[in-house]
Amino acid sequence: MGKKIVIGGIDIDVPWRRLDQAGLVLEFVPRQVAVPLAQGSGKPAEAVVEVGQEVRLGQLIGEATEKSAARAHASVSGTVERIGDTPTAGGEKKTCVWIRNDYKNTTADPIERQDDGEGAPSERIIDMVKKAGVIGMGGAMFPSGIKLKVERGSIDWCLLNGAKCEPLVESDSVLMVTATERVIRGAALIRQATGARQVAFCIEEDKSAAIETLTKAVGATPDVSVIRLPHHYPMGGEKQLILYVTGREVPEGCLPSDIGVVVFNVGTATAIADAVDAGKALTHRLCTVCGDVVRPAVLRVPIGSLAEEVLEFCGGASSAYGKVIMGGPMMGKALARLDVPLHKGANSVIVVAPERDRATLPEHPCIRCDRCSEVCPMRLMPQLLDRAQRRDDMAACRRLKATSCINCGCCTYICPSRIPLARNITAASSTVKKMKESGDDGK
Repeated sequence: MGKKIVIGGIDIDVPWRRLDQAGLVLEFVPRQVAVPLAQGSGKPAEAVVEVGQEVRLGQLIGEATEKSAARAHASVSGTVERIGDTPTAGGEKKTCVWIRNDYKNTTADPIERQDDGEGAPSERIIDMVKKAGVIGMGGAMFPSGIKLKVERGSIDWCLLNGAKCEPLVESDSVLMVTATERVIRGAALIRQATGARQVAFCIEEDKSAAIETLTKAVGATPDVSVIRLPHHYPMGGEKQLILYVTGREVPEGCLPSDIGVVVFNVGTATAIADAVDAGKALTHRLCTVCGDVVRPAVLRVPIGSLAEEVLEFCGGASSAYGKVIMGGPMMGKALARLDVPLHKGANSVIVVAPERDRATLPEHPCIRCDRCSEVCPMRLMPQLLDRAQRRDDMAACRRLKATSCINCGCCTYICPSRIPLARNITAASSTVKKMKESGDDGK
């Protein structure tokens, strides 16, 4: 079954195929992809293919050069057309491998496993996860192989984060209903790698289908539970989730593993299951396309698909493009242009009509209402941080814990003066971190 659409002025026949019995996910097949070589928090991978080379789906195209980098793989089969700087969601240019899709879906050989006799089972799992280029798919994009490497016996809780990371984004809730067994298998592998004593699938109470499906599938498995979370943003935040479920608070400057907890997004869990069981690289993800768009949908998209092609597949804007956001409405990036690639953490593309774009309204002086402090989940004082950032007082920003901000956007959302508090605090946090790295105490 197919559908003819127009992309770049060219008529293209693409599959209009539903990937699950419930009809919740549509397959998106792009004309081309621009796979970013910088996918994680570290240095970009190094290209191991050349322009003009034929590549297969899942083939290694970027090798990680340091521990915190992540491998990159071809998300379609076809021809490498160019390798070079490409505008990305953050506005900066990054090296991408452009592949013209040949629509043949020729797949690469499965990722080679370690010999069964080499290393502990946890080491073999971690090795496969690294080779598959799996990173956090909830937005942080931290390499999962590093996150899995913890001291055996130190982890009490493994939390599978199925909470809606932001309003409107349905990718994870749909995944839990349509790929239940893979989510559970991924959780089991994470538990095996980390030695966690308990596993909990954490889902907001409004996602009744996901709760019911996972509860039934988990059954009476020892030390595995499904936990209902309040439908309250930002419940999907790592630190907020840990506090609610375990009662433990992650100290400033520490990691969850320091207090006996690991947290993995449910999408990451499925990618881990695919890597370990089938030798599949991370090449696709679910992406919610919504807002002021003609046909909102949850799509399975190849990594590196261009935002403009994804939107055209869904019929484009229902009125006009005021703003297009990659990621959620609270923490996502507003795109300066539409020909930017979706990375591994791109869980949604949201269209905002011009009349709904609050950011176009003028900013007014702070009225000292303190609403921003009341809603801050990290118990910071956004109004004071904003003032310190505006006067370039980084010593004050450090004292006020700018680096503890999780950029949830609650302060900006609630501000009656429309002050871009989250943006300014994030800028202050970035500056303070750079000062710490350079040895400057900011005093």
